[in-house]
This record gives sequence, structure tokens and C-alpha cells, in this order.
Amino acid sequence: MQVADLDFEVNETGFRAISAGNDPANITLEIDDLPGQVLSMSGLPDEDFIILLEDSGAKRLASSYEMSSVEVNQTREELKEFRVKVVDANLGKIELFDHLTGDSIATRYSSGVAEFEVDNFRFELAGFGDDGDFFDVSVNRSRAGDGRNMEVMIDLATRTPDRPNFQDDFRAIALAVGSQLESGRLIEKSAISLRDAAMATEDELSGVNLDEEAGKLLEQQQAYKAAAQILQTAREMFDALVNIM
Repeated sequence: MQVADLDFEVNETGFRAISAGNDPANITLEIDDLPGQVLSMSGLPDEDFIILLEDSGAKRLASSYEMSSVEVNQTREELKEFRVKVVDANLGKIELFDHLTGDSIATRYSSGVAEFEVDNFRFELAGFGDDGDFFDVSVNRSRAGDGRNMEVMIDLATRTPDRPNFQDDFRAIALAVGSQLESGRLIEKSAISLRDAAMATEDELSGVNLDEEAGKLLEQQQAYKAAAQILQTAREMFDALVNIM
């Protein structure tokens, strides 16, 4: 028996091989002189199963298969994931793998376009790639156009133990905005009061009072006018004395 990189289990009912990577489990099994023996296999990938009988002598083989009892819709709900991989770029060899088990589902030789069909899904790979290039393909688990998103949005309008509804959210937002606005107004008033107090303190420390200085200027202006009147009167008296002489 030749085994690749895989997990190999032997139990009472037989053995099981599971690929440990993205490559399929490659097992070569040789059976000699086992007439009447039964070889049972399950969990096979969605691909053709080919049996070859070699060597000379009488060849007799009986087989049977059972269809899965799971409905097609339920099977598709499992939503397998696939990997399309370029195995040999020179030959154009491309393989389709089951991403979970690593089983090879199909092999194509591409001259620019390769097509696969599995589980009623069709894959088309156009172009050329390098060795080891791959694409992981998964099926969308939602159904487009079923209105599921709208139903979830409508459910948000209902209060639950885990979260409030839209009205509660709106009231909370309005209260938060109003509180921030009123807090901003109070901060503004406080800042204005602090500014006025700072300006008054600055005036006191500098020794300059604008009202007081304005009053002093008025006093000096009145004194200047009085002095001018005295000078005018003295000039007139001097002129009168000169004229008399």
C-alpha cells in the first residue's frame, strides 16, 4: 500500500483515509485471491468511479450502490467549498478539489478555457496560470432578494432584553446632544467671566484706570481754558493802559 500525506485510521469496520492538505488522498490497493470478499467505500467525492480489471484469468465483479436519503436541497445547504488549481502549467492541467477533504473531483486540460460542473454548479476558468496557482470558490449562504436584511432592520425597532429599540436610541442621542450643548453654553459664560476678571486684574496691576485718567484730562482742559481767559483779560488791560498814556 502506498500512502500520500493523509490521516489513516484503521478500525473494526475497515480503514479510512483523510487528506491532510489540499491534495487528494492517493492510495494504491492491491488484492490477491479474495473471492467473495466485499470492498465497501463511502464518503467518495462527486466524480466518476472507475474500476479496472487487469491480468489474465476469469474476471467477475459485482457491485451495488445506494443513493443518499438526504434531499438535494438539504445537501446543497451544506455548501461545499472548492479549489481550482493549476497542477501543470506546461500541459495546461487543471484540477478541481473538494476544499474540505482535498479529494480531486475533476481534471481538465486547458488550452485557455477550462470548465467544471459539480453539484449543479458550473465553473469556468479562462486564461493561463503558473504552477500552484489556485482559486478558492465558496457558495453564498444567503438567498439574494429574500428580504432578509429588511426583516432584520425591522426587528431593530423592537426592544429586547439585549438592546433598546430605535426610539430609545433616538432619545438617548437627543439627550446626549442637548446635554453637550448646554454644557458648552455654561463653559462659554464661565470663560467670559474669567476673561473680564483677568482684564480688571491686569488694569489694577498696571495702575491705569481709564475712567480716572479721562477725568484728569477734563480737569486739565478746564484749567487750560481758565488760564487762557486770564491771559486774554491781561492783554486787554495792557492795551487800555497803553492807549491812555
